[in-house]
Amino acid sequence: MLPAFRGVAVHDAWSPYDTYLVADHQLCCAHAARELQAVADATPERDWCWATQVAEALVEMQKLVTSAAAAGRDTIHPAALAEQIRLYRSAAQIGANQTAARSTKLMRATTRWPDDCSTARTTTCGSPPTGEYRQTTTDPSAISA
Repeated sequence: MLPAFRGVAVHDAWSPYDTYLVADHQLCCAHAARELQAVADATPERDWCWATQVAEALVEMQKLVTSAAAAGRDTIHPAALAEQIRLYRSAAQIGANQTAARSTKLMRATTRWPDDCSTARTTTCGSPPTGEYRQTTTDPSAISA
């Protein structure tokens, strides 16, 4: 079944999923949120943490998607999305630089998420951070960052 799957596969970055070349891939937000929370938990309370900013931007992007879908819109407000992507990318770049020596597939997949989301219909932005299932579609034409 999976080799012929043509939708958006939302998953945990387990390497066997990489063999499914026809499907689009998205990292499950619940998995990303847990990994980011682990980084934040290891950071002294008084210090700013890049992982917290990344997680907050992911949550805000999902709220934009949820709000647009609830209103029956196929697009996210471009300026609102652009601001969350900016926050996400700036923090993720700091995190990538700080963790380059021990970078994992999950970290690399997490840093690509907004590009995938910003060029997809609201319903392809996948699972919200709660892990709740969301139906997907493969039409990438509706939203631009």
